[in-house]
Amino acid sequence: RTQSEFGEVYDSVADVVSFGAAPAVLALSWGLWDLGRIGWIASFFYLTCAAIRLARFSVQAGTSDHRFFVGLPSPASAGLLASLALYWPDRPGSLLSARLLLGVVLLASALMVSKVRYRSFKNFDLRQRQPYTVIVLLAMFIALVALDPEHVLLLLSVGYALSGPAERVATRLWRRGARRTKADSHS
Repeated sequence: RTQSEFGEVYDSVADVVSFGAAPAVLALSWGLWDLGRIGWIASFFYLTCAAIRLARFSVQAGTSDHRFFVGLPSPASAGLLASLALYWPDRPGSLLSARLLLGVVLLASALMVSKVRYRSFKNFDLRQRQPYTVIVLLAMFIALVALDPEHVLLLLSVGYALSGPAERVATRLWRRGARRTKADSHS
């Protein structure tokens, strides 16, 4: 809690470069370049959405529910693009591959600025006493990443990116079912 206002703003600029510009350039040079103007517009759109997401995070930092993020966090979005490039290191050569990458970039961009909630896992603290099963699961996860980082990191990043919308749909379905049950019990 000793950071200055300058440090806070400087950190935000660094985050925009790390989680916005770098993944946008990666996507552009890796496969979106083949789409011409659409490719660089998509990369710029990604950068813009990352900057908006980070600005919203800074504004809401002291007022939001710390258990959730609003919108896909920009580090997770950047991780999605990076893990996709790690999984598929050869530059996509076909137009279909470039279009698939375009879809991923646009979806990640939209999820960053959406109001979909994502779990933050900020309550998980390894400094506190944990059941041994948590430590065993964490060790197994680290071993899986070490054995097959390409697949595990891609599955993890895709899973987290889809977890917000999936949880939102599940919650709506559960609420709809609860309302029907309540209405049926009153009949």
